[in-house]
Amino acid sequence: AKTISLNGQELKSTELEIPVARQSGGWLVEATPRPGGLPLLVGDIGQPNEPITAIAPSGAKSIVVSGGKPEYGPGGFEIYAPEQGIYTLQFLNKQFTIPVEGQMLHLTFRQETETPVRLVSATMPRAQAEQLLRQLQNSPALSSLFSLEEV
Repeated sequence: AKTISLNGQELKSTELEIPVARQSGGWLVEATPRPGGLPLLVGDIGQPNEPITAIAPSGAKSIVVSGGKPEYGPGGFEIYAPEQGIYTLQFLNKQFTIPVEGQMLHLTFRQETETPVRLVSATMPRAQAEQLLRQLQNSPALSSLFSLEEV
């Protein structure tokens, strides 16, 4: 939250820090700057005991294991990030680019999951349902997805 007083006669600009949410290959990444403190990347990948490789803008690499900082979550981690620029984090065969500006940045990684659903039709005569099922089964991609169910 930031309060700005305006008198209606002068122009005023300000900087706001807003958490960023990005998607990368089925993952949602929330990045929230934390003012003050050491230049760190801290956060949670949701799973413990996974190696996380951090590549600094200069190319220097460091590796930590998730879960070593449980105060950030079950896959909590902490990586020293003294350089400004783009860091690359790699874990679980994924790669993420994170802009760092010399401050603590709290990162939360969540794998997006979809809730499974079923396709349900209106009731219909058996002959009509069987004809529709045969049409669907002619497609190799759809053949195992559908079956008939009596109601």
